[in-house]
Parts: sequence; structure tokens; C-alpha cells
Amino acid sequence: MDDILLSEGVHDDRTARMAVLVWHREDGTARNLFTHIRHRRADGMGPWAVEPDRVWRTTTFPPNDAVGPQEIQLHILDAPLKHCADLLKTISDRNAISIDGIDVGYALEQLPRCHIAYRNELWNDDPSVNSPFSRHSARMTEFWSLEPEPRDHWREIGDSYARLLSAGHLRGLAFPLDRLSERVGNLMISAAEDEIVCELINLRTQLILEVKSTHGTDLPQLDYYAVVWAHDSGDVVVHRQLEITQRHTVVDFDSELDLVGFAVFRSRDGRCIDRWESSLVREIHGVLDVAGGQTLRIHDRRRGTINTLSLGDARSTFNVGDEHSGGLDQAIRQEVLGRRSWQRDKDARAEGNLGRFGPHQVEKAIDFFLHLLSDLRRSGGPIYLADPYFMHRNFDYTDERIYSSMFERTRGQQLRILTGQRDPDMWLSRYPSILTDHVAIRSFTVKGSQGHDRSAFHDRYLITPDQEMIITHSINGWHDQGVTFAVLPYGVYRAEAEERWSLNVGANNNGVHVKEIK
Repeated sequence: MDDILLSEGVHDDRTARMAVLVWHREDGTARNLFTHIRHRRADGMGPWAVEPDRVWRTTTFPPNDAVGPQEIQLHILDAPLKHCADLLKTISDRNAISIDGIDVGYALEQLPRCHIAYRNELWNDDPSVNSPFSRHSARMTEFWSLEPEPRDHWREIGDSYARLLSAGHLRGLAFPLDRLSERVGNLMISAAEDEIVCELINLRTQLILEVKSTHGTDLPQLDYYAVVWAHDSGDVVVHRQLEITQRHTVVDFDSELDLVGFAVFRSRDGRCIDRWESSLVREIHGVLDVAGGQTLRIHDRRRGTINTLSLGDARSTFNVGDEHSGGLDQAIRQEVLGRRSWQRDKDARAEGNLGRFGPHQVEKAIDFFLHLLSDLRRSGGPIYLADPYFMHRNFDYTDERIYSSMFERTRGQQLRILTGQRDPDMWLSRYPSILTDHVAIRSFTVKGSQGHDRSAFHDRYLITPDQEMIITHSINGWHDQGVTFAVLPYGVYRAEAEERWSLNVGANNNGVHVKEIK
């Protein structure tokens, strides 16, 4: 393992940062959650000191209520690459490393996996590993851990510690462990591709590719070539292959851009040593409140300050963007975005995951809803329908069609209806028992501020053992507001429906009163 690390470069010329995220288990042992070793040229730009101190620095993170006082610790060491190679040999020999007297255990596969991590600033959910260096791509050597326990535990407590990652408290780890949790337990080595420094500068009508030596010296002629690209609304505006013969290479263009990127290759072996791609901000709108007015302090009865509000007396807006945006490019962009919206809507409808109907399409909404019930009846198990205003209904043709057809199409299966209001008009008695024997209706209410009952829930949904679908409006509002049905993959409302239905009927369940209507 240490030989692999040293083969990444001449160790005398490279400095490293080693970060170890440790899980302290309840049995007193410590396990590796993630280890990341980054190394770069000692004379190059980097995120840590040029003179490494070889001293472990430890941060203990405050746990949540369910864990011990030292559950997660991050240890960081700055040292010459040779020193980190010696530590890796210890891990290879003992499956453990000692940090300030604590043995941290590892369970790593022997064969490493090698890949390349490039720089990427795109606004998407790209699952790949990006370079941990802001100015360089990186060669990655990764030893995987296939032991499930650390990974399962991290995912169990992940909500608490993911916030630490996103807030930057675990910045020293230099890896998005919240987003790529399959790598929990791994050991990763990142070697900066830092023989050159590359940057793409975007001017109004030009892209300038700057390639310079890390040492600040001139580049050897014809040692590198590059590809530069730029897009607008999915269309290719620039795609050029360039020989790098000078520090600055200029590429002209005559269109707006929303994405730019480049890749730089080494001529002798064709290896891509740096790649970068980024979306462009077209315009920023903001509101600036100038706190030049009075300050309002809100006190409790003992004159203790509860809250302080600054009442600004001026407000201004600012816009940052391309003053030439608009015209044909803007019109095309709107057409492209409109097409994407239409296509996603169309795909969701085709897969049965979405139904969207305006007030003038009530009959189609009813057909969609009844078709759902016909399909869901075959799934087995109870159907839950939550509608806070289910008992409030209009007695016209469309409402009658909805209710009677709903009862008819769910016969042979339990239909459990959750409502939020108790209506004195027991209109259900008008239906024959053959239609409603399988229907149970319960109201869930809480006392409002005026002493009146109000609904204990707000959302509308339809739940079966196989599917969870949210409904945006109550049945009695479809005529005026329309309705959208959307399938959800989470099972959140299913759990809520089952939990509510299990509450004691006729009792006060922590403020929620449950009444059996039918």
C-alpha cells in the first residue's frame, strides 16, 4: 500500500494532508469511517501549510441525543508524503492505525481501484467523485471497504452529520460523504495533477484558456493540447481543439453561453490531466434592506429581550448579469425550458405518475381518480384516502358520480377515509349498505385557538400497499381550483395514515380527538 502511494510522485517533492474520520463505537473500539490522503507538490499552491508539522489535530463533533459523547472525531495530519506512506504501511500490516494512543480499525480490500477525478462546477446531481483540489484534477487510488456495519451506522445517523458536512464543519475531510455514502469505510488517496495550472476566462465575446507551469516558468512547446467547449440552451456554440503554444489561447464566439468547459491533454501519451466544466450565472436578482431605521426590541413580562428587529428605512434592488441578455437567444432559451417542462410532464403522465387537471377538466379528473381506484383495488390490503373536507360535499351530478363510483369500485377491499371535520349532515346514510359496508370514516380534530374543532391534518393523499399519491385539493374544490395527482416514492404518507388510524377512537390522543363517523 505504501509503495502505491510513493509511486504517485517523488516523495521528497510532495507534501500531504491525511484526514481520518473515526467512529467511536459503544464497545469502546474505534473504526474508520473514511480516510482521505491528499498530496501535491511542496512548492505548489495548496490548501495547507508548506511546512507540515506532523501533528494530529482532532475535532470532536457534538452528537445528537441518541449517541455517545465522542461518537465522531475528525483527525487531520499535515506531513511529508513519506511520513504518510509509513502510516499506510502500518494500516496494511495491522489493519489499524494509532492516533494519539487510540487504535482505529480498518477493513479494506487488498486490491485498490484507480480512477481520475476532474474539477466540476455544474449545478446537477453528478454522482461521480470530483477532484478535491480547486486548481487541479487528481489521480485517485481507492481501497474499498465492503463491511456493512460502518456504512449502515453512518446512514442511520447521517442526517445529523450530513448537516456538519454541508455546513463545512467537516471541510477538512475534503469529500462529500453525505452524498456518496457507499464509500463509508474506504481509504482514498488523491494525487494532484499539478504539473500545470489551467483556467478558462470568459469575456463577452471571447474565451481565454490560460495554461501555465506550476513553477511559473514557460511551458515547453507542443507538450500539451486542449479542447474548449461552450453551450447555450443545449446547443454547441464552441468546440475547438487547440495546440498549447503560449500561456494564453483565445477562442472567439458570437452567442450567449450557459455552460463552458475545457480539457487539457499531455501530448506524449494523450492523457487528460485536467478537465473543468461550469454552468454560468446569467443574472442575479436581490433585495437589499438597509438597516438605517429604528430598532424594535420585543420583551417578555420581566423586560427580558425576546427578539430584536431592525426596521430598515430604505430598500433597493440590485441586478448582476449580462446587459445584452434577451432578444433571440432569450426567446430560444424560454422555448427550450418550456419544452423540458412539457416533456417531463408528458413522461410522468405516460408512466402513470402524474395527472394534472384544471377547473374546466373536472370530468377528466374524475375519470383519472376512478381509474386509479380500479387499478388499486387489485393490490390487496386497505386503501387510505385522506381529505380534511371529505364530509363537506356538494350534491350535484359530478360529486354524486365521484362518491358513488368511489364506493362501488373499492368493494371487496377496505376503504379507510381520514377527514378533518365532523359534519352534522350524515349524508352517507343515503347510500345503500351494499355500497358502503367496506367503508370506514374517521375524523381527526384538535381544538383551535377559538375553542372550535379544526382539522388535525392538511395534506390530501391516496395510499395503497403498492403506491403513494398526493392529491393537491379536496374533492369539493376540484370544480373551482382543479387538482393534480402525483406519485411519491417515499412512503411518508403511508406511515402517517397507518399511525393516525391506530389512534384510540373517542379518546384524546395528545390533543388529537378521533371520532368514528362510519
